[in-house]
Amino acid sequence: MKAIHKILWRIGAGCGAALLAAGCTTNEMHMEVSYDQLQFGAQDNVARNVNVAADGAWSCEVVPAEAASWLAATNDNNEVLVVEAVGDNRSLEPRQARIRLRDAEHNALLKTIAVTQEAWPEEAVWISTAEDELLFGPGPKDEVVQVDVMDGVNWTVEVAPEAQQWLTAVRTGEKGVLVRIKGNDGEQMRCGTIQLRTTEVDAEPCLIRVYQLSWAQDKLAVEFDGGELTANVGPEAGEETYFRINSSFVSGFYQVYTATVAHATFEEAVPVSWLRVEQVNADESLWRLQTTEANRSAVAREGFVVLYCTYKVDNRSATVICSARVQQAAAAQ
Repeated sequence: MKAIHKILWRIGAGCGAALLAAGCTTNEMHMEVSYDQLQFGAQDNVARNVNVAADGAWSCEVVPAEAASWLAATNDNNEVLVVEAVGDNRSLEPRQARIRLRDAEHNALLKTIAVTQEAWPEEAVWISTAEDELLFGPGPKDEVVQVDVMDGVNWTVEVAPEAQQWLTAVRTGEKGVLVRIKGNDGEQMRCGTIQLRTTEVDAEPCLIRVYQLSWAQDKLAVEFDGGELTANVGPEAGEETYFRINSSFVSGFYQVYTATVAHATFEEAVPVSWLRVEQVNADESLWRLQTTEANRSAVAREGFVVLYCTYKVDNRSATVICSARVQQAAAAQ
């Protein structure tokens, strides 16, 4: 009998604990939501409101944590859950996240709302650049062009066959193109095309037009008397000559200065101490070049008149540095 009593006592104690636990559940928060699933477009940033009926305060969180980069959830006065896609889905696949609603006091999970953002539409622009036209001076140069491409999309770079002898373009990093050009020794400006194309999607390619001026155009900018590109002046101070700027070449802002190096920019130029230039006429096409010091050396010396200008072609522009040599004769023996 004692054994039977012990068994009955244990059963009764277990039932009492179960009843006590059941009694505690009556204090759990009750919650209802108007939506348990939400869907956003790839570029959809319109907020969605989810009505929440709860008998207490609640909190919300986005999971997984990395989804917070594109999805935001806010508790509005414990009555409305405001959900917003704060980032475009620039990928080939849709993405998912969840919003968990919890009892603010006990942290008990009450509801879970599933959120999906659609993939980038195939008819949209998959690859583009901020600059679709580049204009270079006649010298060799490298330039990196930033590419705006959808996440997860592979892409290729190709130069049109007719420009491959002087123009190359290769990918650099995840979203860059290194454009490299050789010097243009020809008589005319030249043009080539770079094509960027996606491999997963049959989308329109992105084209970059590249223009390069020629050295022949460069040499037309500064001309001394008689059309000479080199000025020879005597050894004394006060020797002078004149030069002209071809106004049909120069379009926009430009500066004229002396330098010890032919193609030094205005910021880099080391002025020639024995030369100065000054404007003669109002339209800035005629300039006077004058020696300020006598050359006492037995060896002739040289410097350069440099024209730093902006060249424009159909609303595109490039900086061109043009120069002409100035030689001062040696002192008379």
